Amino acid sequence: MVEGRGRSGGLHPGLSPALVPEIALGMLGLALLFVPRWPVGWASVYSVPAGAQVSTPEGVTLAAPVTIPVPEEGIELRLEMEGYAPSSTLACPGDSLVVYLEYLFPVTVSTVPSGASISIDGDPAGYSPVRTLVRGAGMHVVTAESGESISISDTLMLAGNKATSVSFGFPELVRSGLVSIPGGSIVLGGPDGPPVRSRIDLEPYYIGAMEVTNDEFCTFLAAADPFPQPDTMRREGMSAALSRMFPGNYPMEILSTPEGYAPRRGMGLHPVRGVSWSAACEYCEWLTGASGDSLVYRLPSEAEWQYAALAGGGGPWPWGDDEPGGLLLNCSDADEPIATRNPEIRDGYAETAPVGSFQPNPWGLSDMAGNVWEWCSDWAGGPGAATFEGGGPIRCLRGGSWLSSADDCRCEARLGLDSGLGYPFAGFRIAASR
Repeated sequence: MVEGRGRSGGLHPGLSPALVPEIALGMLGLALLFVPRWPVGWASVYSVPAGAQVSTPEGVTLAAPVTIPVPEEGIELRLEMEGYAPSSTLACPGDSLVVYLEYLFPVTVSTVPSGASISIDGDPAGYSPVRTLVRGAGMHVVTAESGESISISDTLMLAGNKATSVSFGFPELVRSGLVSIPGGSIVLGGPDGPPVRSRIDLEPYYIGAMEVTNDEFCTFLAAADPFPQPDTMRREGMSAALSRMFPGNYPMEILSTPEGYAPRRGMGLHPVRGVSWSAACEYCEWLTGASGDSLVYRLPSEAEWQYAALAGGGGPWPWGDDEPGGLLLNCSDADEPIATRNPEIRDGYAETAPVGSFQPNPWGLSDMAGNVWEWCSDWAGGPGAATFEGGGPIRCLRGGSWLSSADDCRCEARLGLDSGLGYPFAGFRIAASR
């Protein structure tokens, strides 16, 4: 009898035995809805480059190349690898898939001043300075737009899996080759700095976007000595003014003729070099009177020079902490035959390069590392404290040169030289204040 069965094995009171098969079939159908999809085949997945992580919707992660079970309707796979853009693909039974991953190029975009809106290939990338990843090799258009709706664009060619940087300077804030530098403070001292560490507060000032060129120095010479008298008793027939301003025994890049002063062919845009510290000061004094812009021109102090070179960053080079290379500075490299201090670098120049040949720092200043050492206004060991035996007072230079190792082109590196002499690796850039 039904009533005689235990509760665990009996039928519910009032349940008709005829309904049992129908209920069992319904429960079986419901259970089948929750059975995992059984694979019906296999698919092979390869990545270029090899070794990409292959992830399934269930969270299983494998390394390509890999062969995986695939259900009849296929399976969506995601391939990822550091330094490459992720990619998704549908794998079906029997497939043999090769997925090419596009390289992600590190790109840094900076502007003077910072805060400009940056877009790459029309897609917003943020506000400068921006460090982003650009997908795929080839040509890409970078656009910077200032708050005054001034737009500047440049085209980048990305290749070789190398990091790239681009900097824009908006013309309304960069006039006559000068860059406006905000006030701030900097600590000088340590193994490469002055002997005593000290914090120096700086008022806003201006500094030259580039080193002074031979062309620019010839303009000054034409005003200072409009009728030069070449002297065959001096090296290369130099005039008295050239002999005084360029004390040394190396070949000159500025020539004096009865018609005036002129740089050697092709050297007009190279930095003036071999000029003494006092001659650099003479140039600044002349520019103060000739510019007509109410600025007082001078050589930068060490603190001003280093503060501008760092451009608000942590260094150790003007572009940051990336290793120096031939696209970043002109130093003693494989192309420089005298010392060849960094044979692993090729910058394309045996000696000086035309100013602005390398990417400027984030504040728009070119050649703050390499090309020529730059005279500063400071004494190298305190006022009058140090002189070369039989020579002039030692003044400080910053920035390194075409004859320097890359380490000597760091922002904190300094050099002290006899200010009464000229050197084929030393030039200058101007600073100014109101």
